[in-house]
Amino acid sequence: MAHYLVLLIKQAVAVSSSAMTDLGFRPNLDGYHDASLDLLRQVYARTERRIDEWRAVTDGVATPADVAAYQERVRAAVHRGVGGLPVSEHPLGVRWLGSVDAESCRIDRLTFESLPGVVVPATLYRPAETGLVDAAEPTTAGGTATARRPAILVTCGHSDLAKADPEYQHVCRSLAAAGFVVLIFDPFGQGERHGYLRPDGTAAVAPGTAEHTYAGVQSWWLGQSAARYFVHDARRAVDLLASLPEVDPARIGVTGNSGGGMLCTLLMAVEPRIAAAAPGTYVCGRRGYLWSGQRQDAEQILLGGTEAGVDHDDLLAVMAPRPVCVLAAEYDFFPYEATVESVARARRIYDLLGAAEALRLVTAPTTHRYGSQLAAAAVAFFTEVLSAPATDTAREGAPGRGRDDETRPRDSRPEVTSTDPAPLPTPTAVLPPASLRCTDSGQLALEPGGAARLLPDLTRTTAPAQAMPLADEQVRDWLTARVQAHRDVPPRPQTRWLPGPEGTDHVFWRAERDLWGAGVVLPARPDTPGPLHVVLLHEGTAELTADHPVTRLAGLVVVVDVRGQGALAVHDRDGLPAEDQASAVYKLGCDLLWLDDSLAAARTFDVLRAVDVLRREEPLRRRHPRLTEHSPVHLHGYGLGAFHALLAAVVDPAVASVTVTDPIVDTDRIRTERLHDEGRGGWQALVPGLAGIASTRRLERMLGDRLRTADR
Repeated sequence: MAHYLVLLIKQAVAVSSSAMTDLGFRPNLDGYHDASLDLLRQVYARTERRIDEWRAVTDGVATPADVAAYQERVRAAVHRGVGGLPVSEHPLGVRWLGSVDAESCRIDRLTFESLPGVVVPATLYRPAETGLVDAAEPTTAGGTATARRPAILVTCGHSDLAKADPEYQHVCRSLAAAGFVVLIFDPFGQGERHGYLRPDGTAAVAPGTAEHTYAGVQSWWLGQSAARYFVHDARRAVDLLASLPEVDPARIGVTGNSGGGMLCTLLMAVEPRIAAAAPGTYVCGRRGYLWSGQRQDAEQILLGGTEAGVDHDDLLAVMAPRPVCVLAAEYDFFPYEATVESVARARRIYDLLGAAEALRLVTAPTTHRYGSQLAAAAVAFFTEVLSAPATDTAREGAPGRGRDDETRPRDSRPEVTSTDPAPLPTPTAVLPPASLRCTDSGQLALEPGGAARLLPDLTRTTAPAQAMPLADEQVRDWLTARVQAHRDVPPRPQTRWLPGPEGTDHVFWRAERDLWGAGVVLPARPDTPGPLHVVLLHEGTAELTADHPVTRLAGLVVVVDVRGQGALAVHDRDGLPAEDQASAVYKLGCDLLWLDDSLAAARTFDVLRAVDVLRREEPLRRRHPRLTEHSPVHLHGYGLGAFHALLAAVVDPAVASVTVTDPIVDTDRIRTERLHDEGRGGWQALVPGLAGIASTRRLERMLGDRLRTADR
């Protein structure tokens, strides 16, 4: 009896094992080719080519007139890349909330409105000297306004404390001690502006970079970038500084590091009132950062930027001949070598205007931070170029050295101006963040009434205005142009046929010259009717097993992998799943956005390419004589694949039908809901601007009775 039970158990295990047989590819396309780096190689090669093409154009700039035209091109590309800038004549509505006396300065707490209802918490640092004009009262006690001072806007990097971060406090106080009026504000998603808080104060989406990307993806769907709101906040901060009676509006500078350095460079491109700039620990170059393998959050991606010829050296040169001091940390994760190269390239543009000395590079032997040595360099730079009066405190601090910085020798290379300012002394006391709060609760979202508009309120309610809705054919043409653009199709697909498990065939072909497409052909009788069923699973052939529902479809069935999926999955240096917004797939998707392309458009092309190859493939037609080049094609999409199938059918009216199961992409929801992504990787279906052109419902209506759902 016991022996009989053992046999039954073994048989059950064998049946279960057979039912779960993996029908997909073994690693490296069954050992024939390592496809895990193909998408990376293609995207990087395209990026390199575009960079080189634009460098050749820039190298041809030879006269001041050429420089003016070049700068105008860069400015226009930046404007397009952020989706245009908001226009608002809304009053700033400054509210002065009290002041804090600190060493060598007075700190005012305040808020202003950058757009109606968009409240920006900020702090204003002013030199602690008698006779200064009060921001709230534009005259001194004697009734006479003092001479106007230069001012500096400090843009924060990705510190959760933002304006209250000890490092930024040090930078602001150092500048104020040198005689500058200094304004710093909380960016979206940081400080007191967390955008996805629940009523109990917990975060539905983590603040900082996670929030910037989550909301930024929503902006991309509308053909915009969240950066437009960051830049607008900064421009309104310049408005505020220019309105202060003690500030000379002709002498306003800007500095920031990391994400604040990025914002600083964008402001340099779009804000003509900036008299001098010191971007820190950000400037490198697209090529250098590309090869570092690192990702960036969404507001740092300039849509179509590389395609339109915007690189880091261009963001420096667009300021010429106005003074710029690049602040660089030599051990930064932003590649320092690329920083040196970008400064050298931009200096040639400055030289054409007779202002080579107006662009300089200061370095410090530190990791990624706005440390005391770089702060001292910023103070020295702005003091020189904006003619700020030197106070006794600043003079006394000049010969000192910070505890955590080293003296660095001058850089002897002629193409780099590297100085070695002594670090300013660290202030005796850093103020606790609570003392710099502009809200009672510490968060605008938790204030009584909760009326302040935050980043998700902007990205989910703002869409480009259309003069008139597009007709269906115009929508199809718009989408087709994006699907077909940039593709490099070889004259022959170079198909490989290999035997797979359980009577399947494994086939792969050239989707483009340097990219493979792949599919699993399920077993079918030779006399199977002509229609071809192309299946797109959420995770591609990697999830295809012998008991998967698609194996029960009648007819000739091919389960297809698009680029970066299934057997073509991308190598991830951190082992992250594709749906993670820190993954290699996200990083490469962003690289494509720089190229005015998108992963979803490319994957939709892969679907149509697969259909074309399979219908023409002789080995398949020999096995299935009823299959012809004109056989009907039925698409079946599951999860993420449902949206790719939908887009492919819109582009190609010859697709006979589309059946969608468990779709995860709904542009109506993406456009209108605060929490628009469930974490299943729906962002991979992004085609920038599509949600502003046609909703998912509109695309479905365009298909008419060709669209089917799994329950029909």
